Order: sequence, then C-alpha cells, then structure tokens
Amino acid sequence: MATGILKNIVPQITSWLGSNNTIKGDEEPPKANRESNSRIASIFDTKHDQNISQSTMPTIIKKSKAAAVTAEPGWFDLEESTQKTIRWINEAGAAGCKLVAFPEVWIPGYPYWMWKINYQESLPFLKKYRESSLPSDSDEMRRVRNAVRENGIYVSLGYSEIDVAALHLAQVLIGPNGDSLNHRRKIKPTHIEKLVFGDGAGDTFEPVTQTDIGKVGHYNCWENMNPFLKAYACCQGEQVHIAAWPIYPDNTTHSPMDPYTNVSDPSSDIISPAYAIETCTYVLAPFQHLSHEGVIMNTPEGKRDSVESEDVYNGHTRIYGPDGQLLAKPDKELRRPGVRGHRSRLVPSAEGAGGFRRPLYEE
Repeated sequence: MATGILKNIVPQITSWLGSNNTIKGDEEPPKANRESNSRIASIFDTKHDQNISQSTMPTIIKKSKAAAVTAEPGWFDLEESTQKTIRWINEAGAAGCKLVAFPEVWIPGYPYWMWKINYQESLPFLKKYRESSLPSDSDEMRRVRNAVRENGIYVSLGYSEIDVAALHLAQVLIGPNGDSLNHRRKIKPTHIEKLVFGDGAGDTFEPVTQTDIGKVGHYNCWENMNPFLKAYACCQGEQVHIAAWPIYPDNTTHSPMDPYTNVSDPSSDIISPAYAIETCTYVLAPFQHLSHEGVIMNTPEGKRDSVESEDVYNGHTRIYGPDGQLLAKPDKELRRPGVRGHRSRLVPSAEGAGGFRRPLYEE
C-alpha cells in the first residue's frame, strides 16, 4: 500500500517542485498544482485516519496461560510429526493454556544437517525432507486445525511448507475455531538454508494478528534480531511475540571463525529477552529437542561413529516477560520433553513504538 501511494505522490511533488513556480506571501499555486496538492493531502489524511484506527486505539491484553513447546519432532516423517503436534496441542489445552508456540519448522523438524554436510551428502536428505514437508492445504493440516478447535486455543505452528516445487520456512497462527488467522513465510532464508528453502514474499510477510488475548506476532530465527522487522511488529502494537528458533548447538561448540550467533545461547539468553525489553512484549522462544537417535538420523552414513552429544542441543526454550524477566525454562537434561507454560500479568513501564503508552490489561 505504501509503495503504491509513493508511486502516485512522488511524480506529483516532483512536477510541482520542478515547475519553477515560486509562491510568495498569500499567492496561491497554479490551479493544476492546487488540485495535485489537494489529492496528496487527501491521500495522507486517509492514511492517517487508518493509522489512528489500527495503531493507536487501546488494546486490552488478557491474563492468559501460554506455553512454548520443547520437544523432538518426527524427523523425516510427516505422519509422526502431525501426531506429535496434536499431542502437544492436546496437552497444552488440558493444562489450561490459551496460546501454544512451536519452534521454527517444527514439522518435520529443522534440517540442521544442512550446516554439517556437503552438497553431495545433502541430496538424500533433501529428498526425504521434501517428501515429509507439509502442504498448507492438506489432510494433515486440517487434522492439526481440528485439534486446535477442539481445545479452543491459539497455536503458532512452524512448518516446512511445500508449495508446488518450493519449500518455505512458514508459520501459521491458528485460532480457537480452527481458522488460519495469519500465514507467513520467513522473508529470507539464512545462509545455508538457501540450499533447502525459497524466499518469502510481501503477501506472506505480515507478522501481527489481533486476537481476544491481545495482539500476537511471530517471527522465525534471525528475523527476531532484525531491527527493522522488530520495529515493524512493534508499530503494529504487538503484545505477545513468538520467537521461533531452530536447533542450535550451545556455546561449548563455538569456534573462533564462526559468528557467536550461530550457537544457541545468544538466541535464548540475549536476543529473545532483548526483543521483550525493546518491544515491551511477552516473548515465547521455543526450541526443538534432540535425542541421540535424532542426531544419528540427521548425520550421513560414514560419519555416525563420531557424532556429537545430543546434550549440546537441548534446554534452550524460554519465556520472557515484557521487562526481560525470565519466566520459564526447561532443564538442560530434559528427560520428558513437553510444553513449558507460564501465566503472568506484568505491566511494562513503556512501549517501544515511540509513544511511551501504558498498555491496558484485564483479568
């Protein structure tokens, strides 16, 4: 919308400024320029009214219980991944949660193997991964949406979306009636992710949705550390944010040549609380869990005798309050993966969109 407005406005402004017409005192511009200027003012007035109705109207966030999933996906198996998704939705619903957040591409699991192997080794993995990815219009997705409706909750689901021949790092926010309220794709795959996934697009980018528990938004991985994307969600009045993360090893595996952001600790303990503080949102930061069997499944044959311990990948899921306070986290050695929930009603001292407004809450 903004781009279209600029395309119409810029030529009009350029025409006026470049017309060598100097306006002095009470002198009016030529009739053609007055009409052009009137159209410009009309466009901005309309846009201003829309912004007032969408961004500055007070939004009430209800006291609710939310959960971040920390569990192992069904590697390379769409049916198993679907069953696990429904299982955790049911468990969270039974525990009284109103919002459940799944990690990045929870279905069929984040393909972390792509960071460890060469192209030739990746080919059989790519074939299996594509075959187990989830179409948005599929029986498996309908089963997930039915489970959400039966529990009457909100679910942010990360999945590898297959669309024609392309895969995308997708997220969908499903409402209590089972409808898809927000479907988006990661705008740009990170580094080696381009081996597997395609880009998102403008019509699948919007992150924030108005719900009856507040304004809920979600981003994938590096999107959570992008200042422009944070500002975009913040200016939409986001109140609850899902920072969906993939599988990362922890900082014990860090090497001097590798950016520190390529291990999990900064994502769970620096970036996620920073998002909460800067935007004054509750932040759910789910990570996937990895077993020894999962490590083996994601390692090429011939390299499985020297696989790393699964412990370096686990225990990073977090929930933060809008002041950056840690509200919930799993143990490092999680023997029973599941959902980590928290109920809270903190009032942040200011909001990050520039107005220092106090958000409204109700019990």
